[in-house]
Amino acid sequence: MAKNSNDKDANKKETPGVERGVKEGRGAKEIPPEATKGLTSSERVRRKNKILLLILLLLLLAALGAALYYYFTQKESPIPRVTVPDAKTIPPPKFLFLFDGSPKATMRRPTDVAIHPKTKWVYVTDTYMHRVSVFDLNGKFLFSFKKTDQGEMRSPIYVDFNKKGEVYITDRGNERLYVYTQRGKFIKEFVPDNDPNFRWLPIALTVDEDDNVYVTDILQDHRVLVFAPDGTLKVKFGVVGEVAKLTEDPGKFAFPNGIEVQENRIFVSDSNNRRIQVYSKEGKFLYFIKTGGLPRGVDIGYKNRLHLVDVMAHSCSVFTRGGKFLASFGEFGFDLGNFYFPNGISTYGRRIYVTDMANNRVQVWAWPVEIPLPIRPSIWMCPWFLLLPLLLLLLWLLRKSRYPSHREFLELVVENDRVKLLADKLIKVYVIEKTFDEFKEVEQHTVKMEEIMEVFDYDEEKVREIQEEYQLDEESAALFYRVRRSFFKGRILAENERLKEVAKQKHRRVMDYKEFIEKYEERAIEAGEDELVEKEEDQETDGSKESDETKE
Repeated sequence: MAKNSNDKDANKKETPGVERGVKEGRGAKEIPPEATKGLTSSERVRRKNKILLLILLLLLLAALGAALYYYFTQKESPIPRVTVPDAKTIPPPKFLFLFDGSPKATMRRPTDVAIHPKTKWVYVTDTYMHRVSVFDLNGKFLFSFKKTDQGEMRSPIYVDFNKKGEVYITDRGNERLYVYTQRGKFIKEFVPDNDPNFRWLPIALTVDEDDNVYVTDILQDHRVLVFAPDGTLKVKFGVVGEVAKLTEDPGKFAFPNGIEVQENRIFVSDSNNRRIQVYSKEGKFLYFIKTGGLPRGVDIGYKNRLHLVDVMAHSCSVFTRGGKFLASFGEFGFDLGNFYFPNGISTYGRRIYVTDMANNRVQVWAWPVEIPLPIRPSIWMCPWFLLLPLLLLLLWLLRKSRYPSHREFLELVVENDRVKLLADKLIKVYVIEKTFDEFKEVEQHTVKMEEIMEVFDYDEEKVREIQEEYQLDEESAALFYRVRRSFFKGRILAENERLKEVAKQKHRRVMDYKEFIEKYEERAIEAGEDELVEKEEDQETDGSKESDETKE
């Protein structure tokens, strides 16, 4: 019994599995005693590199954790704030520049402004100069025109365009509506309802996408007239009348001095009644928009906002189409950005063109580039994708390897009862089909070899070339073919000395059975994790006891 105990102690000092392989002549060499006491220099370098990599990973995780903590504990995102003067308003437009037509076309009492839909020219009705002046978007004078079929315009007031680009102009002095080419050549007088005896005093006008013409008439009944493109009167509504309350008596107008059409809505500036009246295209009243001042020119532009000139407040106001107040800009004065009885308005993108009538100029404003207000971050807004690279790095560090394996190496694994160790430490081993067929029926400790082996394909012609060039057998050449790519960082599991030499020349690594045991099983023994060795020792002890009992 004492002898069996001594044998057990002796076995613990030997490298498990290697001594058996030596006795059976499998080519394994005896391991020096110092190999079990620590790692080789290369193993120590690799362990050091992995420790440094893990430290780096932990630092990155800590930095990310700190960033996420800061992200969720801050009330607002660290982006520039927008100062809003009133919670119900938005940042107003900003003044850009102005132009007055000088020196070639100095303005006197410009009343309305409109941007041509095709040429992008800016048309200004220069009322006291009895002409229409045309500029580019930056205020450079291009040309002007005033001729009619009976002489000249007297008091051009409002201007708009049809789909062809023809220019419609109301002349209050002549009580006419004229039509010109975009170059200012007279085409015709627009005859209302094709009746030469039709009496009216046209003021504001607009033309819709179907070339229907909408005009406000203040000759007797202050009303809105809607004409077909051929001049036929289609719709009319409104009577003259002043109101005490802004929200009473729809249909009563007092000098309607602005009109705009969008989709199925007609917006009319009911100037002296200090409100906007909104109708359908059929003339049915819809709702009021309170303005509080004296509204004149009106236009729907940037973001479908309703832009309105308030002549008595010397400013402009902006509403939603439903009537919600958004912003105002401008104030009384004579300097840049000041208005003195403004009247007409037209929008182009972010830009807003306003006739500053009594200051004899056109001012250009623009909506600012909007910066979104800071918001409190939500957990659903967390950039979780930032964790993905770290997660992939962690998975890479914890991965098990897939190594190509030679038949001779697997023979030593099977003969020394180390199949379970191979399965525990490696995910798969790549083998050629012949080797797979040879070992697929092997099973040890409930681990089947066919479950940890995987057949890989290779180019037979290239493998033959490798055989001839490096004097390798077919299986070794196939394994070398497997690892020939530059990105492969694993090892070949093999005992073939020639394969080791060729792999070393090509900076590829080969691990034989002895190194495999040193790397994986020796560490397991030191950590007390190798159940296989304990089971073998228990089996040997039980066998010794049984033999002693039999002898007794």
